[in-house]
Amino acid sequence: KLVEANNPQLEVYRKQIEQQKFNLHKTIASWYPTIDLNATPQYLEGENFNESSSDTTSEQWKTTLSVEINWNIIDPARNPEIASAKATYEKAKSTYFIQLRDLYLEALSTYFLLQKSDEGVRIGKESIRASEISLRDAKASFEAGLGTRLEVLEAETQLARDKRLLTNKLSDQQTQRSLLSSIL
Repeated sequence: KLVEANNPQLEVYRKQIEQQKFNLHKTIASWYPTIDLNATPQYLEGENFNESSSDTTSEQWKTTLSVEINWNIIDPARNPEIASAKATYEKAKSTYFIQLRDLYLEALSTYFLLQKSDEGVRIGKESIRASEISLRDAKASFEAGLGTRLEVLEAETQLARDKRLLTNKLSDQQTQRSLLSSIL
């Protein structure tokens, strides 16, 4: 639902569907007659001289009404135009649903990659903890005279590798989060 609601690309496709739907309705409307109704009101006022009356004004309302009905009963281009409008409308709907499915699949894929990188971060943190314990044990053995300097160096090297691994996993995690937020 987030993909569908928040994606600006899908909003463009939704507007195209609405536009094609309007065009289809406009084309289907060509089957029906059109009626043009015009009315022109006029108000006429004048002065009349009448000796027996004190009111010498006259008022008159006049309206001109015209009605024009057009109905193209026989129009060979109408059926292909309607079929074309329907096909364009269906194409717009199909394009929208294809884009929606593609974005949904992309969001799922990115989400699973984010989960994988989250798990990689968790494993990296655990590796660092284990390497720190191993380094501490190697240093204690070396100081007690039971271990060698090589064991301490190997433990330090492993700790450095684990820190680099964690840094890479944190970078991957941030990248996947950014990708997912851009999709949603």
